[in-house]
Amino acid sequence: MRPKGEAKPPRRPRVMTWRLVIVSLVVGVVLAVASVPVAAVIVAHTRSRIRVYDLVERFERDGHMVYVRHYNYTLGLAAWWSSGSEPISDTPVLAAQFNLPGMRRVEHDSRPRDVRTVFDGKFRTAESYRAGFPFHSAKALGRASHDENFSAGMWRTTVRGERCSIPYLPHWPGLLGNVLFYTLLVLVPLVLLRWRKLRRRARRGLCVACGYELGEGVGACPECGLARAGA
Repeated sequence: MRPKGEAKPPRRPRVMTWRLVIVSLVVGVVLAVASVPVAAVIVAHTRSRIRVYDLVERFERDGHMVYVRHYNYTLGLAAWWSSGSEPISDTPVLAAQFNLPGMRRVEHDSRPRDVRTVFDGKFRTAESYRAGFPFHSAKALGRASHDENFSAGMWRTTVRGERCSIPYLPHWPGLLGNVLFYTLLVLVPLVLLRWRKLRRRARRGLCVACGYELGEGVGACPECGLARAGA
């Protein structure tokens, strides 16, 4: 047992420290949040807003015909989901809404939960706009009926002459995925640089903790007191 009042002996520096983890996590959160407006601006300024994926489906559910549209823009930086429903008995609306060229009939519901319309006679269409990289980490929602509209989570602005729609409601699976992605993107290089630094000090005969030059036969660093490896 160490006598009371005696200073703790210095410990050998570790390659990964809590400081590196915390710094990387903070930077990861900032980058994950910043990826949303950056992705939205890139999509707004991409000529014709390149549509790389187009899904158009329809299916029957609970006495309603449901149509689904999904557009994925510019390398997946943003996506737009849209779905609507009408009673199957409403033939004129079905003819106008669901007999569209390229629309295929399916048996499954491919929609995310936030664009699944509620068959309560109030809202009949739902939309979700998402942005972020590499995952969509923010979203904006919209609902519409014959006489009522509702939208939330969208900030509209103009950037260098182009109208830009920036969603700000958190899409938690994508947000957590982006935080993890950017945290590792920052943490791994920092850990590798620290490992290289400590290894270089050891090869040059320096104290791995403070970089003080150790002479032959020195068992502990005279600057910080760290015992030399193998001493």
